[in-house]
Amino acid sequence: MNQPNNAIPGLATRQSAIRLLDAVCRRGETLDQAMSAATGKLSNPSDKSLAHNIAANVLRWMTALDAMIDSATRNRLADDA
Repeated sequence: MNQPNNAIPGLATRQSAIRLLDAVCRRGETLDQAMSAATGKLSNPSDKSLAHNIAANVLRWMTALDAMIDSATRNRLADDA
């Protein structure tokens, strides 16, 4: 049975982190520029901070993560995957 999105703990924070990453990687914004729009639905400052931290660490480790994913797949993923 599917749960509504608000019933899954931490989902809104993770979705905000994805929106931050999309803004940085696809639209060329900085994390600071994207922060307000990407985390606007989060009311808890700790959740906003966590979303920022998740996105910042993904960006920090992106090259290593891409290499790890590419080494575990038969076909190289597209650059924007």
